[in-house]
Amino acid sequence: MGQYDDIIASYEDKQANLRRQLKLLRAVAEKDGQKAGGAVNAAIRRINSEIRDLDAAIDRCRGKSGQLQHPTSSSAIRIGAHPGANGQEVPLAHLVFRCRKAKRVITTGIEITRDLFESLPTARTMRCRFCGQDHPWEAVEQAPDVRALMSLRAEDFLGRSLQSDVHAATAADPGIRELYERMASQWFRLAIESEDKANALPG
Repeated sequence: MGQYDDIIASYEDKQANLRRQLKLLRAVAEKDGQKAGGAVNAAIRRINSEIRDLDAAIDRCRGKSGQLQHPTSSSAIRIGAHPGANGQEVPLAHLVFRCRKAKRVITTGIEITRDLFESLPTARTMRCRFCGQDHPWEAVEQAPDVRALMSLRAEDFLGRSLQSDVHAATAADPGIRELYERMASQWFRLAIESEDKANALPG
């Protein structure tokens, strides 16, 4: 349980940081009134949503066993899922990192619509556990049967990084866009650090 206590503590630290950002945004909204516009209010709603997501992640950790790796049957983080024109859900692609040298694929447990993936402002890379080189992420239609799994902690961090990237890509206000880009980078750094730590643990 010690590992999950550390995860919960890191989530709570992130919540505290988000609440500080929320306080600043609310101060801007109160000071500027209607001048703040919908962009600031949208950022406030999204940060509130991220705080609630972290609450859910904390609850999941408290209900988990001591496993560091998520099972293959765990539910994916789904980003951008919505009904299409025909009423059926728009297909989601699997976010993966592929090592062609070792012929291995690391799955992230994250699914995203193709349009959203292609609109992201930044192509992220991750140091490969198999060859030691950096590989960019890819969106594939079907996750391969033979794959390596990203750690649960890194998966949660990466999902939040991707959600912030999506918000940045759709933000019209430059200040709000910069805020989400900064949040995305912070989440991604935590994901990489968590994955490196998980890979360093003995078999």
